[in-house]
Amino acid sequence: MNDDKIIVGSSLSALLLSYHKNIPIVLSSFKAPSVDQRFLEPLIVENISFTKHFDCWQFLKFIVSERGLLRNHSNPDYVRVEDKILFNLSKKKISLEYKECLLFSDSKIKCINNVEKIINLGLYKVLDFVKISYCNVSELDGISPTDTFIKEILFEGPRNAVCVSVLNKEQLLDFNYSDTMSRFVLQKILKDLNIETAPATKDGKYRKKPLLVVTSRHVETIEKTVFESSEKIKNYGYDDEKRIEQAYRRDCPSI
Repeated sequence: MNDDKIIVGSSLSALLLSYHKNIPIVLSSFKAPSVDQRFLEPLIVENISFTKHFDCWQFLKFIVSERGLLRNHSNPDYVRVEDKILFNLSKKKISLEYKECLLFSDSKIKCINNVEKIINLGLYKVLDFVKISYCNVSELDGISPTDTFIKEILFEGPRNAVCVSVLNKEQLLDFNYSDTMSRFVLQKILKDLNIETAPATKDGKYRKKPLLVVTSRHVETIEKTVFESSEKIKNYGYDDEKRIEQAYRRDCPSI
């Protein structure tokens, strides 16, 4: 298969550009953005308003696939951008010819071009999912606590929270940055906020303490290699991705 112009990457911006410009895309990963990522303002696609990157990414992937723009139907083990785009598909090696590649780098993609820089070297995003009993947190907004390793705490419905942190490898192995410590931090925050809890006695004189249980911890690398651009390969960096997101925030052109 020969494409004059093709996108390689798996970011939300890569899918946005494929959708709006009708450009074929090789998805380097079928993993949607983490659930903590939110738009500052809703992003509209097909007259549907999205507030979470996760939901928007899944919808865009579906639309792009329906249009026949998705060049791989499953998650590849590797993606290499050289004179050709090389990846595997169901244990079969695929080679795509192209004239211009729009590259959205990530941790999986390898490129023949020189490395310009590495962003977030050795860093990981950590999500601790916490189940909360005996109180309702549905009215709480996101919290950015101070004096703790936790970057942000998000609340999902009346009983769930997500503690978001960015850690290096050493910290991942340190109990002081563990999911247990995330639970302790959240427990203190709920206490300081004086959240109303369920009664422990019929007369309501005594009330239960919030019960917190960490249900899972998700860890993903956020290290990203940025490659230099060349005549055939144009690298899209962080600023470019932000401009794409802003350009298509409310624009739903017919293609």
